[in-house]
Amino acid sequence: MSRPLIQYAGRDLEAMFSAPNYCAWILSQFEPYLGQTVAEVGAGSGNFSSELVKKVSGRLLLVEPSVQMFPLLEQRFAGNPRVTCEQHYFAEVALHYCGTLDSIVYVNVLEHVEDDRQELAEAYNALKPGGHLCVFVPALPLLFSEFDASVGHYRRYSRQQLAARMREAGFEIVKLRFFDFAGILPWLLFMKLLHWRLTPGSAGLYDRIVVPLMRKAESLISPPVGKNLMVVGRKPVV
Repeated sequence: MSRPLIQYAGRDLEAMFSAPNYCAWILSQFEPYLGQTVAEVGAGSGNFSSELVKKVSGRLLLVEPSVQMFPLLEQRFAGNPRVTCEQHYFAEVALHYCGTLDSIVYVNVLEHVEDDRQELAEAYNALKPGGHLCVFVPALPLLFSEFDASVGHYRRYSRQQLAARMREAGFEIVKLRFFDFAGILPWLLFMKLLHWRLTPGSAGLYDRIVVPLMRKAESLISPPVGKNLMVVGRKPVV
């Protein structure tokens, strides 16, 4: 039986995707692994998707279950023959793409999935042998805040937990690293201790001032810890 489509409009979740430098930084980490046929799970209203489609030479599948966000996503890509939008959870469409996708992208999505093991298994089955799963999630369980809970996060991942989930699903880990070292202290202070909420204004300020510096610094030295984690997993070629 299909799950009911979610009602959440997603303004809080979309806040960081009004931050173009942050989006470009994330995408730069995944670009070498995309291939020609790509799915983005939890595409929201398409802010990240608008940058992703520029890097995909073939077809892009965008999956979004929110009844409020999906019409915005569909309108955004209306008339683009390379983009297919599906108003579903990924598990409900995964069988239609079994073994056909070059890559699948989850950006700030997997933490919203209660059964992340099953979700990763569905992604594994949808990928071609040699295909890549690209995942970006909030890190450090210590930072879990009221804001995390309010937007439907089940968890913030540790490095060990994320690696274990990927390997359990059958993936070979190509890349696993922390991301955004500078974001730890502001999140701990403002979100965890002072109970602030993420807004487009605060995200935009961070994007303009901090992100360019952090992107340059973290391109030289991989941080030992960070506000987020990113992983790229490869489906083995049998």
